Amino acid sequence: MDTKAQTDVAKATRQVIAHSTGTLGYTRGCGINRGLLCTDGIMGVAQEASAYWLIDIVGSLKYEPKVWAEMNQHRLIVCKLEVNLEEGTAVFTATEMPEDEEAPMAIYTQEIPYADFPLEEVTMWLDMESRSHEGEQVLFLPSEY
Repeated sequence: MDTKAQTDVAKATRQVIAHSTGTLGYTRGCGINRGLLCTDGIMGVAQEASAYWLIDIVGSLKYEPKVWAEMNQHRLIVCKLEVNLEEGTAVFTATEMPEDEEAPMAIYTQEIPYADFPLEEVTMWLDMESRSHEGEQVLFLPSEY
């Protein structure tokens, strides 16, 4: 992708994040975890950045028994993708939601050797105890809380 196209994708992705202040509905955005519901903002980021793979990473955590058990000890999980734009690599982390000034505990970390995500980082929250959807988890942008 040329530099102009990358800049356009980054701009469109930032706009989705900036305008996501709620959701009109939920989408089952992950084929391997049908219990993962995504808000309009998450789906917009995935579409603009061609990053449905990011939703799949979150959804796949259900199949890591120790990770999933630890995640279920918390209501909100912070899922963060940090990208090295120059190298085209990234690190995905899932941490517990920090309380007060505590440093969050890392629950899961995955190094991604190739990532074309257009921003240096994106943060998502995973609601493990969604009150509106029993047995399902909701992935959303912090601005949609």
